[in-house]
Amino acid sequence: MKILVIFTGGTIGSSVNGNYISPDKSAKYKLIESYKEKYGEDIDFVTKEPYTILSENLGGVYLTKLIESVREALLEKSKYKVITESAGVFSDNTNDELGGIIVTHGTDTLQYSAATLSIALGKTDIPVILVSANYPLDDERSNGTNNFIAAVEYISKVRRGGVYVSYQNTGGFANVFDAGTLLRHDIYSDELKSLRSVSKGNCTNSVSAENRVDNVRATISLSETSPVKMIIVYPGMSFEIPGEDIKKILFVPYHSGTLPTDSPKLLEFCEKMRERNVEMYICGVPEGPQYETAKLYGELGIHVLGRGTDIYWYMKLWIDTDMSITD
Repeated sequence: MKILVIFTGGTIGSSVNGNYISPDKSAKYKLIESYKEKYGEDIDFVTKEPYTILSENLGGVYLTKLIESVREALLEKSKYKVITESAGVFSDNTNDELGGIIVTHGTDTLQYSAATLSIALGKTDIPVILVSANYPLDDERSNGTNNFIAAVEYISKVRRGGVYVSYQNTGGFANVFDAGTLLRHDIYSDELKSLRSVSKGNCTNSVSAENRVDNVRATISLSETSPVKMIIVYPGMSFEIPGEDIKKILFVPYHSGTLPTDSPKLLEFCEKMRERNVEMYICGVPEGPQYETAKLYGELGIHVLGRGTDIYWYMKLWIDTDMSITD
């Protein structure tokens, strides 16, 4: 079986130099070397490196390169013989077949790239799995090697198409999460959380089909700066009017799905956005009875989105704005 490993940098591809962590060209290959030392030569790893950055520097240009790198691999039938099944499950591989794709990535923006690939690639025929590390690989506390091994095991044993993230939280085993359901990290924490609990070997894509893009026909070229402004609410905020380059607003409300609808600043903000035909959305509104403050969403022109993380909906709105469909 062949597995394509796409290196993009991040902590998993870095080393400590003095008091700072920075990308290291040799560090990334330690993942493959560590796997082969433990499990032998049963997997034929091929590599690709579209860019190398610390993931906090991620922008639209890098996201576009990442989408295209994975998409090209999925579509290059002349280079890889890819098994295709309607259910996204494929049979035993020969050594000439591409069994899956692993993307190494930094943890700071892991959720953004995971959501982007989940949306942009649609229902992939083979597993696409992002892996990262909480510490550089030379640090004994690092989970990077275990995350990589878990990704290889999922590709070689479970073999279910889709986009995933493999990650080991403290004191546990490396699990495989649905890429479209990841929550942002808590402050001072390396733990990865999801909207739903997913166990390794028992994972399905929970993002509904209508929110996915046909990975064969979709051409996505993201602008370097996003046309979507994410507004995370907090007490006393002024709701500053964004520049003309902003086409959509995503409100990230308090945990009950509420906004400060008594605030004159919010009402003024929404009025100005309606005048400019800027679309406004809110995520994180639970089903069932709502607080009375939610009554005004419709009057204010704010569209309520379905279940999903703020990161998922932010990337979905960005992709929808910059996407074109080709015949």
